Amino acid sequence: MKDMLNLDEFQEFVQTLSQSQYIDIYAHDANAKIAQYGGHLLSNTGKFVQIYQDTELQINHSLNVSKEHVIIIISKHLKNIYLLDIAKTLSRRHIPFTVITGYEKMPYLNIHHQ
Repeated sequence: MKDMLNLDEFQEFVQTLSQSQYIDIYAHDANAKIAQYGGHLLSNTGKFVQIYQDTELQINHSLNVSKEHVIIIISKHLKNIYLLDIAKTLSRRHIPFTVITGYEKMPYLNIHHQ
């Protein structure tokens, strides 16, 4: 995954995170453990961090979250249809989000904001 990382995108990601007071992370299974650890580290920066592991809560949150939040989606293969639909919902709603994945056909880090 490191080889797929674009430094410009990473800097944009850091900028987006630094401007946001609220960070929400969507992840399942083993990625949820990574999300918990990452959320702990991010909360040390003074940000409010919430981890969403349940698909229904992720869907509901994506439909109701405000633009002051930035969303991080962690997915090993990005084959979960619900996460793909959530990303589309966030994009339509102009909610800033990033996807962290090892899926080769999608860059490691995508920043979506409007």
